[in-house]
Amino acid sequence: MSYTKDLPTDTSELRAFAEGLLKKLDEKNHEIKDLRSLIFQMKRRMYGSSSEVISSDQLGFTFDEAEATAPAPTDDEELEEINYTRKKHGRKPIPEDLPREEVILPVPEEERFCPHGHEYEVIGYEESEKVEYTPATLKVLRIKREKRACECIECKAVKTADPAPSIIPKSIATASLLTFILISKYVDHLSLYRISAVFTRLGFNLPRQTLSNWMIKVGVEFTQLINLLEEELLESFYIFCDETRVQVLKEDGKTAQSQSQMWVRARNGPRPIILYEYDPTRSGDAAVRLLDGFKGYLHADGYSGYNKPSGDEYVVRVADMYHIRRKFEDAYKEAKKNKGDVETPKEALRFIKKLSKIEATVQHASEHERFITRLDKSKPIMDDFKKWLDEKDQDYRPTSPIGKAVKYALGQWQDMMQYLSHGRLEMHTNFVENAIRPFALGRKNWLFSTSVEGVESSAKIYSIIETAKANGLDPYTYVGHLLEKLPLAQTLEDYEQLLPWNVDLPRKQLTSKSTSTSSRHLRQP
Repeated sequence: MSYTKDLPTDTSELRAFAEGLLKKLDEKNHEIKDLRSLIFQMKRRMYGSSSEVISSDQLGFTFDEAEATAPAPTDDEELEEINYTRKKHGRKPIPEDLPREEVILPVPEEERFCPHGHEYEVIGYEESEKVEYTPATLKVLRIKREKRACECIECKAVKTADPAPSIIPKSIATASLLTFILISKYVDHLSLYRISAVFTRLGFNLPRQTLSNWMIKVGVEFTQLINLLEEELLESFYIFCDETRVQVLKEDGKTAQSQSQMWVRARNGPRPIILYEYDPTRSGDAAVRLLDGFKGYLHADGYSGYNKPSGDEYVVRVADMYHIRRKFEDAYKEAKKNKGDVETPKEALRFIKKLSKIEATVQHASEHERFITRLDKSKPIMDDFKKWLDEKDQDYRPTSPIGKAVKYALGQWQDMMQYLSHGRLEMHTNFVENAIRPFALGRKNWLFSTSVEGVESSAKIYSIIETAKANGLDPYTYVGHLLEKLPLAQTLEDYEQLLPWNVDLPRKQLTSKSTSTSSRHLRQP
């Protein structure tokens, strides 16, 4: 078979034909390169480290390289000086609030006398502390409700004491038992199967189905509190939103292998709120439903589903700089692996690192100070970054890793600039992403939810627990308090007194990351 019979004979036509083949070959090579890059990114996300940290050395923040690639610092710029403080070694002290039991070890009787026959006197003690653990135990409460009868002939009435209020009436479970199960599953990430095995080792059979039914009923009892939290959240000036996948085996119209979504809405500040809600889809309609009535700044990633609620004139979309950073990190790692152009993504990461350093300096500042500092220092960097992106947009194919990163950044730019417009706003969505992590950790263990009722109750329980933790409450103590008090709640005021910021329970000192926005989440008067 001849492959040359259809070739043109004219020299100019043959040259044009060859150039066409070379162009197609070049396009194929680019396509192969893009596909290899995609495979590399998928493998790294599946098997590689999840850390986004790239060392300063990789970004070129050494003295020699910075001098070679960046302009000389002006008078108002300061060279970074890093001082390392070596961590002290040794055992941390045992918390003072743990109960203590004194154990005295006496000198043996045969050693109490000196060689001259005199008895040693007690002059003090050498003290040390050890921690003892008492294994969990089960105890049965035999409830005896008193019955009284009248002896008179006229009535012969019998009075019986009312049952004690219970979160699940007619159940064998007490509030303490339910608290242990709930914390084990939703804080310690144990599956109900493993929790059932724990009780089996303690000599008591609690089937997984029974545990599941109890969790669903507890979730239903949390509904009123969730409604109050949602009402306050939607009245906030500034909230975060994100979503993650969840598998539900029994959903109408969907196969067991299909994926549904767990949406998370959150606000930071002195009264933080974190709300989880299940929805079978990831559509923009779900976002519209969850944000119905909200007016303010909506901080989310670049997912197009948030465009619908952001189309409301009263909702202002704020983008996430760290999602932009991730795109350039992917491009950097792919270029480094394939010995490609690493300088371009490194340059983008330098812009973002400068902005992050400015944010660190105003973390605890007032709204006005944050606003002024950002206009003075961050906005010029953002303007330079935008000019750089516009230039690079012409230099790289849209399908290449760096081209995708540049396109994504430019697509998010208008929303990203919003964080400069108000001192209450953040540059990133770390708060809501951190709120998703406990759910993602649990999902690795229990893998899926069996029913819609189960995943809806799980969403409510996660909401209560994570909101309590964000408010500095110990989840075990707070949940136990709720399960004791909820059966007694009758009025709206009763339920409001059970909200995390109203309960009189011990609180842990919140970290700076949790309190960095001060009161900036509240609606302006």
